[in-house]
Amino acid sequence: MRPPEIAQLVQLARSLPTRVPSICTEAGKPAPADVEFAFLQGKLVLLQIRPFVESRRARTGSYLQQMDAGLRERASQPVDLRGVPGRASAEESG
Repeated sequence: MRPPEIAQLVQLARSLPTRVPSICTEAGKPAPADVEFAFLQGKLVLLQIRPFVESRRARTGSYLQQMDAGLRERASQPVDLRGVPGRASAEESG
């Protein structure tokens, strides 16, 4: 992913709360959303936004557990949300 695409994602994340009604539970509490997007010729395209639904069956599937294994190993590492994915942060580079 290139910096212009990352900038578009950041802008989308910042603008969603004012552009799209909040997703809430039946009790009226905020709920997570599943946001699907794509890039078409370098331009961000929003495909859909829907409530995130967790599947108990999927959680126990060996394929998904294998995919998550690497994430669990890195779970304690801090993430620089201002940085560019795949590049060393300012602290790491010296």
